[in-house]
Amino acid sequence: NNPSNNKIIALYLYAGGTAAMHKLNFLDARDLDAAYRIDWSGGVTHGSNGITGNSVNGTGDTHYIPSDYGDEIAVFTYNRTSGNDAGPDLVAYHSSGTSITDIFAKWTDSKTYYSANATAEDDLTGMSATGLLLSTSEGATTQRLYRNGASVDSASKTLGKPDRSIRILGMSGIGFTGRNSGASGICKELNSTEAADLYTGMQAYQTAMSRQV
Repeated sequence: NNPSNNKIIALYLYAGGTAAMHKLNFLDARDLDAAYRIDWSGGVTHGSNGITGNSVNGTGDTHYIPSDYGDEIAVFTYNRTSGNDAGPDLVAYHSSGTSITDIFAKWTDSKTYYSANATAEDDLTGMSATGLLLSTSEGATTQRLYRNGASVDSASKTLGKPDRSIRILGMSGIGFTGRNSGASGICKELNSTEAADLYTGMQAYQTAMSRQV
């Protein structure tokens, strides 16, 4: 009955403790690119707490390319570890460098960066890198960041849709994270009620898995 469920395109719950289990989209568990299964490569650690990057080359390709779809998008990650990091939690970048969708929970400058089908990121300071972080578009001219279901920042944007697939834990040319994540996802843009509902459901799941933050 969660309203946000109808907007989720790919949901990665990282249950099962193995790469073979963690690659599957919970909403379409076919082992196919068309189902947005993740192809893992590099140094990604899989375990009962989810996935952990190695800050060097660990990444997961979701096969979801924003430019193939409409203007709206949202991406989210449930981070279990904090601290500064040189890589993004999720990222899709245009091959010409003209647009991006991403979440950098906390970069090396202690700022959080985010974007949602835009030509540029927005940033803020003083936010924790842990919990459920959601970057969402709001129409063609606004993007917003939520943490644990509450809005923490918004900014105007110029619409731009990346032509490369969304990757988890980083990508070559952008950087790689060493964070531990308990879930990731891709969805259509969410409003404030849907963002709060997503957090409620996600926190209940993580608590049931004994890995909540």
